[in-house]
Amino acid sequence: MPAMSAATTRDEGMSDGRRRALLQAGLMEVEARAAGAGQPFEVVSQDDFEVVYAVTQGPNHWLHRRLTIQSLGLWAPVWWIQSRRGPTRMVYQASVDPAGKVRVRRVRA
Repeated sequence: MPAMSAATTRDEGMSDGRRRALLQAGLMEVEARAAGAGQPFEVVSQDDFEVVYAVTQGPNHWLHRRLTIQSLGLWAPVWWIQSRRGPTRMVYQASVDPAGKVRVRRVRA
């Protein structure tokens, strides 16, 4: 049987520093993805093991264009309405439990 590390043998699980590092790494990954897609990203609140962040997303014009072409123009009013509504702000909550599992859920804003 392989030797277990000290972090896995304790009852509480992973160390606090490692949990914070996991949360920060996940947050940096989400921020990089949002920047790559050209979507504004903001951290709403942050605690030691929990962060609430918001990503603003506009309509997916490629998808709406494809649906409009495939439906022979019937989807165009839906696309027009969605475009006039403007971007949607989606709020998420990410947390790290004592075992080191990162959980992300969408929060109603």
